[in-house]
Amino acid sequence: MMTTSRMQQTAEYGTDFWNDSCDLDQLREALQHGAVGATSNPVIVATAVQDAPSLWNPVIDRIALDRPTATEDDIAWELIDELGKSAAGLLFPVFEQSAGLKGRLSLQVNPKHFRDADAMVAQAEELRRIAPNVAVKMPVVSAGLRAMETATARGIVVTPTVSFSVSQAVAAAEAIERGLDLAQAAGIDLAAYQHVVYV
Repeated sequence: MMTTSRMQQTAEYGTDFWNDSCDLDQLREALQHGAVGATSNPVIVATAVQDAPSLWNPVIDRIALDRPTATEDDIAWELIDELGKSAAGLLFPVFEQSAGLKGRLSLQVNPKHFRDADAMVAQAEELRRIAPNVAVKMPVVSAGLRAMETATARGIVVTPTVSFSVSQAVAAAEAIERGLDLAQAAGIDLAAYQHVVYV
């Protein structure tokens, strides 16, 4: 007789849960238990790489050989893109089945850009090209709120992060609302984008 896990039971009652990692083995297991999304950041990726060196070290070597003038940061972000593609691929069936409401991988912009809204938006444009089910994580700080508004206005799905208070959650929601208004005014088809705030 098959037993239902606690997470599967939780999902059956209508609660969605995301895996707090884009580690591929962990994500596969989480999906079996009803996960409908996953999150990532540079620290999570570093842990995933350390836990599976036989999988990711050859990828790092290939990137370094293909790009001999790349900095360590360049190589790290290309690795994040590679891992992101794989993780987003695992989530894509959920994305399709839910018509884009679920099944997203949230990829974080470079934390070094936390004071530079333009740099965050430029990276958001790059991250969204990884897969159609990518959401872009931005910090709920002054520049991050400006970046969320601009990115949303361009039809990029965003996920606020580094949000520790109700006032931050409200500020993020307001920034996204302003972005949605701008997108609508610009004629962007918002039906293609499911903007959901996760804080």
